[in-house]
Amino acid sequence: MKTGGYKQKGATNCVTPKKPAKDKNETKRQGNLEI
Repeated sequence: MKTGGYKQKGATNCVTPKKPAKDKNETKRQGNLEI
């Protein structure tokens, strides 16, 4: 049970920071295209 909880925590932590970074890159690209 401990291993499963730890694995889930790691996956959540990995997904959380990756999503905002991708959104930021997409926003920057859109801004450059608009300009």
